[in-house]
Amino acid sequence: MAPDQSLLDQVFGRLAEDNVADDVVDLVLAAYVGDDQLAAVLAGEPVDLPERDPSTRPRPQPLYLESITVAGFRGVGPQQSLRLRPHAGLTLVVGRNGSGKSSYAEAVELALTGESARWADRNSVFKEGWRNLHCGSPCEIEVMLRAEGAAKPIRVRRSWRDDHTGAHQGVGQVLADDGNRYANTAELGWQQPLDAYRPFLTASDLARLVTSTPVGSSTPWPRFLAWTRSSTPTSG
Repeated sequence: MAPDQSLLDQVFGRLAEDNVADDVVDLVLAAYVGDDQLAAVLAGEPVDLPERDPSTRPRPQPLYLESITVAGFRGVGPQQSLRLRPHAGLTLVVGRNGSGKSSYAEAVELALTGESARWADRNSVFKEGWRNLHCGSPCEIEVMLRAEGAAKPIRVRRSWRDDHTGAHQGVGQVLADDGNRYANTAELGWQQPLDAYRPFLTASDLARLVTSTPVGSSTPWPRFLAWTRSSTPTSG
């Protein structure tokens, strides 16, 4: 059976974080692969074990949202910024209907992942209305994040030319806190965390999360509490 690359990346990340000794690393990787490999390692025999892709980066540190700047996207026309205090905890963005809360949430998700889960169940008219009708140029998103303990922020940008007709055509750019530039967040090693945890929860997502009941539990709260460390919901 082919290894689950996402799970394997998590294993490598945890081993690197904990500075595990080489012989223990071999035992963990052998156990991951199968019983025969584990028996061979315990017996001191040579065995082929998975190796980390040298192009991947270590598991990222906790990240906190510092600001969102949007122009020409969804309900935001002229450039507007939403500034937050970058720290751990639950952040609520509240406001009247039509004030742009969902636009900011979709902007962050699109900038970080290149797609929006909220659009998946919507019709084509909704999906095609990603550019602001009244002020659609320039159309750009900039998200500033700060890693725990970092002196400088990480800047994630996505922008569209006037001739772009689809949200997927946006051109991404990442300026890391070490000064290096990347084409997308996957090159920073963020693919698995972004797949596992949505950057934002809309009000309807949050409502479903709070009211749903996990398997084996009579209350919905354990699942909700497990998410609050890594999700930033919007409300309204």
